[in-house]
Amino acid sequence: MIVVQGCDGGRWVCCGGEASFLLLLLLFSSLALLFTPVSGVQCFLCSYSPRGNSTRLDGCTDANFTEELIESRACSLGCEAVTSYDINEEMESFHRNCATNDTIMTNSCETYETRALTRRICSCNYSYCNTAFSSGGGGGRWWRNVLVMLMVVVVGVKFQHQLSSTAT
Repeated sequence: MIVVQGCDGGRWVCCGGEASFLLLLLLFSSLALLFTPVSGVQCFLCSYSPRGNSTRLDGCTDANFTEELIESRACSLGCEAVTSYDINEEMESFHRNCATNDTIMTNSCETYETRALTRRICSCNYSYCNTAFSSGGGGGRWWRNVLVMLMVVVVGVKFQHQLSSTAT
């Protein structure tokens, strides 16, 4: 039996190896799911070109992006979001996709200019990071993973506390 002194002066009692093992197994399984992608990272996939099809609605650019409505896919190299502007600084195209072998992975946004074209390329290498970059930079669904992790810890502590209450 393990006894740990709590912050409030109370005692937390763990009822031995079996419950502790299950609690640790749950915690490490959750960590493994959080940090080990099944096959690469998940990236959003969409595109928009204002000149390409005047009847197509923009659900892809940062101003109109909604995570829940956009398709995603597992990508082995990471994610990107690319905006292309013409010489008059009008947007020609925008896409979110898997990174390619040519993508320079910076986990930030870079602007590249030529005489005729300006491209803003945002690249990242963690799941759902190619979300709306202009609102603070590729955060995506990472906060949901952290929330799940916190819930697992809280449930584990509550479970351990209930076991200690029944053991005394």
